[in-house]
Amino acid sequence: LPPFISSGGSSLSRTEVEKRVLDMCSRLRSNTARTERIGNTMIAELGLAALWLAAALALLQCVLAGLGLTQSRDDLLSGVRPVAVCQALLCALAFLCLILLFLRSDMSVLLVAMNSHSAKPWLYKFAGAWGNHEGSMLLWVTVMGVAGAGVALLERTLKRDTHMATLGAQALISLGFYAFL
Repeated sequence: LPPFISSGGSSLSRTEVEKRVLDMCSRLRSNTARTERIGNTMIAELGLAALWLAAALALLQCVLAGLGLTQSRDDLLSGVRPVAVCQALLCALAFLCLILLFLRSDMSVLLVAMNSHSAKPWLYKFAGAWGNHEGSMLLWVTVMGVAGAGVALLERTLKRDTHMATLGAQALISLGFYAFL
């Protein structure tokens, strides 16, 4: 017998060996379940942290654009575009975390428990991520953040003041939606 089953030099009966193997399997399953619970909790916490950071960046983006335009400070305006891109990345991360929680059927998250079922096909779980109030609001904030990042990265024809005012207004509108989340 392998050393983890044998008990030194004494011989074990077949039932004792089976009992030890079943005990080890039981402990392994409980450790795996605990690890999965910890992993799912970390996904939920990561998404929540990303959402809070995105909201803080939206506030920063709004303040930088407002102060930069009213005081004609190019140093403040130069920070608006990178902040808009970071905000979009964090929103996308938060939404991806929500989708993962729905796909994994993490019933420890109240939103998933209230709006999903473990026996649903994966497509319905995927769509269920935005099929509720919080999920649809998060989807909308993500779309706005990605659109703002697109404007920040790709727009080259607008005057600088108009460009920064657009990004500042996008951040202000996003802040209103963050307040509902």
